[in-house]
Amino acid sequence: MLYRRVNFAGSFIGSPNGIEEMLALASKENIVANVQVWPIEKINEAIENFRKGNPRYRYVLDLKARL
Repeated sequence: MLYRRVNFAGSFIGSPNGIEEMLALASKENIVANVQVWPIEKINEAIENFRKGNPRYRYVLDLKARL
């Protein structure tokens, strides 16, 4: 396989129907993602905070947010 340069790829996301069911359930049960949104103007602070290991959830940079 290596000499033929064959690649395998997959996804843990699921089928389109499975994704639709999951999103419907999340909407019905008011399930939301845990994220910390940082305005793009504070990107250096966000990176410093990230490097310190402070993220509890995901960090998201918001290009449209204003201070």
